[in-house]
Parts: sequence; C-alpha cells; structure tokens
Amino acid sequence: MLIEGMLFTARGARMSFNQKKDLMILEGYGRNPATLYYQEVVGGEEQKLHAKRIKYWPKTKATSIGGAQSMEFLLDK
Repeated sequence: MLIEGMLFTARGARMSFNQKKDLMILEGYGRNPATLYYQEVVGGEEQKLHAKRIKYWPKTKATSIGGAQSMEFLLDK
C-alpha cells in the first residue's frame, strides 16, 4: 500500500489512520519493512525510516518505531 501527502510518502503491507488522534500506523510484512519518507517543509531534505512498525503523526511530524532496520536523518549544523 502507498500513501502520499505533501510532506511524506508511506509504504507498508498494512496501514491505518486515526483522524481524531492524527496517527498513521504502518506495518511491514516478513522481510519487507514499512517505509516512511518525510520532510519538514516542501522541497526540504528527506528523512527515511525503515522498520517493522512505524507510528507517524503528520501534523507534528513525530515518529515512533518498532523493529528499526535503518534510519537516515539530518541534524542541524
């Protein structure tokens, strides 16, 4: 499954979204992890997460991961 927003792209075998909580849950399956690509602003640097399970709150851009496989993120200088 694939979901695309202005600031993120999410892929996973299973996905759910709770609008009241502004919470997206992505789950991988077997060897295929859930993947989340997101950026702070449109056209900004892209952050990447690959994990068995990813919780993402689009409005705050907060994440929580379970079974992390890899992460790529940028730190302010």
